[in-house]
Amino acid sequence: MLDKDLAVSQIPVDQPEFLNYVSAVVGLQHNVPITKKMELSGTFQITDWQESVDKELSDGAKLSTAVVQQSYTGDLTGSSEVRYQLCYDAHGDAIFVGFETLTLKADHAPALLVLQHNGAFKNGVASSQFTVVASSADASLLGRSGSFKSTEGGKAEYQLCMPRIG
Repeated sequence: MLDKDLAVSQIPVDQPEFLNYVSAVVGLQHNVPITKKMELSGTFQITDWQESVDKELSDGAKLSTAVVQQSYTGDLTGSSEVRYQLCYDAHGDAIFVGFETLTLKADHAPALLVLQHNGAFKNGVASSQFTVVASSADASLLGRSGSFKSTEGGKAEYQLCMPRIG
């Protein structure tokens, strides 16, 4: 269990909202003090994928739009919707961009993060670099970067880099 008094004493006075966000919204369940946590990580599961072809290209390539629903576990707990624009080559590999709206579960009020993705699908593996571009919970999250890499069965492992505050 997190020792909130220890964590609060190690946070600069001008950043108490960050601890409130991490402890209430993110819901960390680690024995590591918040001030030592440099990365949030876990898994998301694709729960729905709806993709439509926008344009077939002459060489077998195509442009598509996908709307994807996901559920998050780990340090971030919640659900998301992602809207991807994909450009496939003739071999089925793709590059993609998109925006993800991630709704985090919390005891008090849910929080919303918007992630901007830039990724690729190659040899059956999807990966993306993303940046937090909007946050209803804590402005200090803006600009934070992260990544994901797909595993098997519609799952992917994610990491979100956090500031060191202690």
